[in-house]
Amino acid sequence: MLPYSSHPYEEPVVFVEPCVRTLHIRGMDEDNPNRFWNNETEDWVPKEHR
Repeated sequence: MLPYSSHPYEEPVVFVEPCVRTLHIRGMDEDNPNRFWNNETEDWVPKEHR
């Protein structure tokens, strides 16, 4: 066996860092007709959630 081999049931270590950045400018496309809040409510949505 190699000195760096691992057991098949071992899971890899993953380091997550907050390094993702968005170029979105808030409020830029609020009138976009493709957004869900600019469309009519679907008929399957319960009345208390409309």
